[in-house]
Amino acid sequence: FPAGSTVVTCTATDDAGNQATRSFTVTVAPLIGYVIAIGGTTANPGSAPVTMPIGSAATVTVGEYAPNTPVKGIMHSTPTALGSTRADTSGRVSFTFTMPAVGPGRHHLELTGIGPTGGAVQVVIPFEVPEAAGSTTTTTTTTTTAPTTTAVPGGALPRTGSGHGSVVLLALALIAIGAACLVTRRRPHRTATGIR
Repeated sequence: FPAGSTVVTCTATDDAGNQATRSFTVTVAPLIGYVIAIGGTTANPGSAPVTMPIGSAATVTVGEYAPNTPVKGIMHSTPTALGSTRADTSGRVSFTFTMPAVGPGRHHLELTGIGPTGGAVQVVIPFEVPEAAGSTTTTTTTTTTAPTTTAVPGGALPRTGSGHGSVVLLALALIAIGAACLVTRRRPHRTATGIR
């Protein structure tokens, strides 16, 4: 749609031939002009995104805000706050930022502030982040081996564990002997004259 207001009328017809018509208005704000300087070179944004590698610095200049009001910048696809600045006395903003570590592909910067009439103004500026030079994709492969099963003839359960049974029996025998020695030692001794 062109800048300004456009009325859109829709008509729907069902199988029985009944019709219904509704209208709505689409309002398109005029294109907000901006200038992008990357590394001291002015880029021409046009309609295509400007290419900007990760870690490169850029300054976006736009003049659509109320004088002396704050303007904040957020990089999307994953929202990343880039800070804020203030519009000058003429409502112009120069927002300088460094492209954060985002994945390659299309992203956009949103500069949000207050417009000259008091309403919110949000300027959206598209960027294209190129694939890093010499980057490689690392693939990790995990191999899982299923446990093996051995069949036991006759359907009996296989013997598991270790042969610690004899050690346990020996320990129990030694405890019994020790207890018997203690009982024997505590019995009172008898002498010819009586019990001591």
